[in-house]
Amino acid sequence: MNALICDPRGRVLSAGADGFLEIWDINANAASERFQLSPYSITSMALRPGKAQVTLVESDSLGLYRISAWDYEQKKNLFTLRFRDSISYANYSAAGNFLMVARSGRTGVAFINSDTGEVLKSPQELTGTVAFAATGRSERTMISYMPSGVLSYWDLESGEEIRHFNVPSNISSPVLLGNNRFFAGFDSSALVVLDAVSGQLILRESSIPRGTIIAGNNELSEFVCLAVSGNSATLYHLNISNSGNLETKNRRPVPSNLNQVSAGAVISDNSVVLGTRDGQVFVFNGNGSSRVMNTHSQLRLLDASVSGSALAFIAEDSKLGFIPLDYAKLDSKNTLRLQDASPYTHVSSDPAANSGFLLWQSSNTRSFPVIKTLSGQPEYGNTQDAFIDKVTLRFPLRSVAILKDRFAFLDSVGNITVTDQKEGRLVFSHTSSGAQDAAFIDENNMLIGRSVGTGSTAFLIVNVATGETVPLSIPASIGAEIYRSSSGNLYGGILSQNQNGYQTSVLIINTANPAQSRKLIEYSSEDTKFTMAEAQGYLATSLGGDRASLYRTTGNTEARPIERSDGLPQSILEGERWFIVIDTEGNICWHDPRTGRLLASFKLYGDEWVLEKGSSTIRGKVNR
Repeated sequence: MNALICDPRGRVLSAGADGFLEIWDINANAASERFQLSPYSITSMALRPGKAQVTLVESDSLGLYRISAWDYEQKKNLFTLRFRDSISYANYSAAGNFLMVARSGRTGVAFINSDTGEVLKSPQELTGTVAFAATGRSERTMISYMPSGVLSYWDLESGEEIRHFNVPSNISSPVLLGNNRFFAGFDSSALVVLDAVSGQLILRESSIPRGTIIAGNNELSEFVCLAVSGNSATLYHLNISNSGNLETKNRRPVPSNLNQVSAGAVISDNSVVLGTRDGQVFVFNGNGSSRVMNTHSQLRLLDASVSGSALAFIAEDSKLGFIPLDYAKLDSKNTLRLQDASPYTHVSSDPAANSGFLLWQSSNTRSFPVIKTLSGQPEYGNTQDAFIDKVTLRFPLRSVAILKDRFAFLDSVGNITVTDQKEGRLVFSHTSSGAQDAAFIDENNMLIGRSVGTGSTAFLIVNVATGETVPLSIPASIGAEIYRSSSGNLYGGILSQNQNGYQTSVLIINTANPAQSRKLIEYSSEDTKFTMAEAQGYLATSLGGDRASLYRTTGNTEARPIERSDGLPQSILEGERWFIVIDTEGNICWHDPRTGRLLASFKLYGDEWVLEKGSSTIRGKVNR
């Protein structure tokens, strides 16, 4: 957990590394809503004054930096902006009309319209690195703090500096208090309080040498801080008197299991909410008592797949389960029987065939893949198992392709092995340097996607009967993803390089005449982790990471959004009359393949399963 704020209705909002926003009901002692807003880590969050809107600062820790604004009650994205530099500070102006954003690799501060994301005019003479900024209520003036030790005031109409003061450097966790009269924070050795009008140092409290100001009320001179000393931590409720003295109103030790506090907020009655790095939320009441909020208990899914009329899934607790593909056949009278899936983390199948489910894993070479063939109703979980021991596992597997009784295994260094399970034999082996993915064209031919080397192409056809190879002349730097639908259509995800970096496209590949391959979708950035599936003349894909969309495979290819569930799409499966979306929350969601409307969702808990269909809910037992 990286951020906690309290909204005007007394609800606590939290966000963190998983990209989810949780809304906590303090009275119910649990989260009332949980919704994923970002596929990336949310590093900080700001609440827009007077509105149910937040701005999130996001990062993938690999050089991608974004700011996104959301209406969290309507679950509506207002805008998303990408930056080349990491974002060190973001907050709203006093009336909420614009955002103030500072970047670690740039000087000054950028102003952004809170409704549209439009970049506005900001003071050009502000050239230092900014760690804090705030405006007055009229939004005509701004105060800023630079870690070099400068506190300055700016006229926002003229863009000119009004005055500045030399103050202690590297103040962390800064806040304004007492209607902008005091500026407080921690320097390298103590809690410090400045007169924000004159820049004068009012007090330095060395008895609180280091910590974090987790909340403050600008209209008052009171604030709460978490002080850390060695392995112990203490919550202080402090007040700055009119004479500039620091008064301790309350002091509470923090339990040792809360040493990894990462965020905090103040709620009513001097109660404090603290969030930890492992996602727990603790409430410290004003009367001195404390409690732990009830956290999320739904099990997430590692992988899922469709074969014939059944759907298989592997849960995060390494349990394997099966349910009917048709959600209307799920009945509360049926107990879902799970079996142990360890050490497997992936499940694959041919959705058009009843050839069973293949379990495999990609972390090591110690376990042969196993085929599980269902007998009886899917939820009973009765299977016959057959290990595929014809594969030489020299390197961990990267991907698996299945067509009827033929299985193709691609490992991490580009070795491809094809087996025929009906005949029980090894059919073919081949090595393709830089191979990223593979799929069957038909039972005798495979399409391989790869990184382009000297004289090579992004796609290669291999005949598994003769060993003949045919390169496909399709312009691309990387053939990253390949998907064969049950209709026989082949889709390729390619990366192409331009002056701004990589862009990602999805093609309908014509293997007989590559020049007639058609570009279906374009995305302006790099994405090699997306998923796609086809049903009833539409392609569903999660390209771009923020949501799933539908595209007609012929004619007009304008995107149509798929209705969101609580999580973002983790994988998309074709399922006869539906698109099946497995989201990052663990939901199995059925969607209308033409409209994208959410029809039903399946959730797995420790001792029960839940199916939600519109306003109705069906519950059943789970046998482990």
